[in-house]
Amino acid sequence: APLAVLVPRLPAPPPQDGFRTLARPAAHVAPVAGQLRVVFAGELDEPARRALVANLGGRIVAGPSAAGVYTVSPRPAADAASLLAALRAAAPVRFAEPVLANPLGAAE
Repeated sequence: APLAVLVPRLPAPPPQDGFRTLARPAAHVAPVAGQLRVVFAGELDEPARRALVANLGGRIVAGPSAAGVYTVSPRPAADAASLLAALRAAAPVRFAEPVLANPLGAAE
């Protein structure tokens, strides 16, 4: 005769404060006004990166980080949404996303 074993199901632990994955930001995290994180293709040199961003209406304000990430802001006559769309459409750009403020108030 088959033997059935019942195992009680334990509730999931509550989420830890301050923990989130990069793929799923917390609902209360808001974009930092106009700043974008950008990663370029490796074959594009620094002057070409700056020229591309300038031609799209932006300027590099920081970077590259150790991971090759730049922070880009729109020029005064441009807006962040249009710049973000243009960067995402540019072939030499591998990644472009708004900079998000973390729960402690500092930019990530």
